[in-house]
Amino acid sequence: MRYPAIFALAGDGISISFPDLPGCISAAQDIAQARQRAAEALALYLECSRQGGDPIPQPSPVAAIEASPGQIVYLVQANEL
Repeated sequence: MRYPAIFALAGDGISISFPDLPGCISAAQDIAQARQRAAEALALYLECSRQGGDPIPQPSPVAAIEASPGQIVYLVQANEL
């Protein structure tokens, strides 16, 4: 599954969140690391949800996600655990 993530750029790094997945967050120092950590966070979130029997929401279309100044929307594919 692929989900949109918001990368919030700041002077001290990048915070990562998934609008469709409350509590699925991470952080990184640069974009390359943010992409990797976002994929890892997404995979872990989905696996924990499956194991816990929690429903997994459908991903929102990227076009439906509004980024604020200093943010970019990035479509993330979950890494296999």
